[in-house]
Amino acid sequence: MQAEQRFAVFYAETYRLILTVAQQRVGDLPTAQDITSEVFRVAWIHHCDGGTLESPLAVSRAAEHRRPRVPLACQAGRADGAAGP
Repeated sequence: MQAEQRFAVFYAETYRLILTVAQQRVGDLPTAQDITSEVFRVAWIHHCDGGTLESPLAVSRAAEHRRPRVPLACQAGRADGAAGP
């Protein structure tokens, strides 16, 4: 299975859980959706860098960091375009 396919399965299996946890922590849906997007952005970069996909329940940590958007496709196995592992 390709990186994008693995991530799509991971996303489908964990999105509601991450959104629910985020909403419980911040109390409003739009902010929880932003946090959830950030959690999955960080998980995608980690995955493209060769890391495993695990439930990203560190919602509060992800909420602390706002970084520029990254490419949607892994390039040579890494989000930054460098050679993969």
